[in-house]
Amino acid sequence: MPTVWSRKTGRLAGLLAAALAVVGATAAHAQSGYGASPVRLIVTNAPGTAPDVLGRSLAEALQKARGTPFVVENKVGVQGVIGGESVARARPDGTMLLLASDTVTTVLPHLPDKLPFDPLKDLKPIAMVADAAYVLVAHPSLHVKSAGELVQLAKSKPDALDYASTGVNSAHNRVMVQFMKVAGIRMHQVPYGSTGPLADVLAGVVPVMWSGLSGAIPLVKAGKLVPLAISSPKRHPSLPEVPTADELGYKGYDEVTWFGVMGPAGLPDSVVSAIQADILKAVGTPGFRQRMLSQGMDVRPGTAEDFKRQIAFDYARNKDRIAIEPLGK
Repeated sequence: MPTVWSRKTGRLAGLLAAALAVVGATAAHAQSGYGASPVRLIVTNAPGTAPDVLGRSLAEALQKARGTPFVVENKVGVQGVIGGESVARARPDGTMLLLASDTVTTVLPHLPDKLPFDPLKDLKPIAMVADAAYVLVAHPSLHVKSAGELVQLAKSKPDALDYASTGVNSAHNRVMVQFMKVAGIRMHQVPYGSTGPLADVLAGVVPVMWSGLSGAIPLVKAGKLVPLAISSPKRHPSLPEVPTADELGYKGYDEVTWFGVMGPAGLPDSVVSAIQADILKAVGTPGFRQRMLSQGMDVRPGTAEDFKRQIAFDYARNKDRIAIEPLGK
């Protein structure tokens, strides 16, 4: 019977494959020519965000390991399309790479708007790096202290409660859409750009959202926002007192954003192997793991093959569940 892909089995397989990949790194380096020139790592999120910190931490670790400059470039816009296209059109020599999220390869291809490139054909998986969970937070003025209380309130006022997101088909919105489905509620989306929604929740302009952990953790610990649930299958070490949605009875709820490094489709396998080995070695250090934990991320090493399986899994899962239009309009 074929093995069913899951994050748990993928993580275990990734750790084993990572060790094997590092062992064979020397020969791949010698053949590929990777690292002879400065490398540009494209990050599709704004400077200062958790993905940006991930990208810069990775670039710093790779530069230290290889002795070659790794420069982060932020190309923000259209849910990763701008940055993704720039890498898809780049020379396949390993000098331009993409820190990609699941949005680029498993969400955008399902949307009706035509993309300027094909993420599945024009980008090549190299290595998986990390997962990022979300926390459901509410402004104190909403007077809810648990996810159950929020659900009861939303059921009593269908479509009346607003929630903030970073855009219609953004990860923040998809996390909320899935929560509304499992909870049997409807709320009205207030879409923002890549920045801004958490500030308005903090100000009480919009009462609730699923926020990335890095921005929410200090606000929760300061008592300025009320944490209601975590989106991942397990509690997060930064907020151990906050239960998961699955624990609260929303069984099977598992919504995280993953990040991995990709290159142009024509990238030779020898170059993929060399970059992969460097990445897996870099992200496996305790210092890197601790820094990512402070950003609300879990390091998740995985080979190119692991990455391909994860993309296929989430592509199929997202096919019938993308929110094409804002709910509640």
